[in-house]
Amino acid sequence: MFHIDLSPFLVSATAAALLADRASKAMVLSRVDGGVRSIGRFAAIRPTLGRPFNTRFGAGPILLCVLWLAVAALAAIAPTFGWFERPVAQAGLGAALGGAAGNLLDVIRRGRVLDFIDLRVWPAFNLADAAIVTGVVVALASR
Repeated sequence: MFHIDLSPFLVSATAAALLADRASKAMVLSRVDGGVRSIGRFAAIRPTLGRPFNTRFGAGPILLCVLWLAVAALAAIAPTFGWFERPVAQAGLGAALGGAAGNLLDVIRRGRVLDFIDLRVWPAFNLADAAIVTGVVVALASR
């Protein structure tokens, strides 16, 4: 019989990344009022909405939901086959899923993703983006 075993590391990291992303975006929207707040010489908080996420016929959010569900299913099923079974790998996958969920909520709600971390030498990003990239690197490196 097929059994899905959700790791507590996966679930906790998913929740932590999603909550951190939602909280940071809410704080930026409530306190910055669209302006720029400098953080030293090399960084700033600069709220920007990314390019609209849509595909032909307006199916962008639906496609993004399907992709997110596919990744979530892979993360849930992967340990059954011996993939990403270490706790660190599970936490990395969870962080990536939580970040993806945060950006998915932005796309569903606004049609765009809110970016606000501006390092001045890199395109603006948000905590969800950082969780996705870091999570995937951690998961692959610890596999």
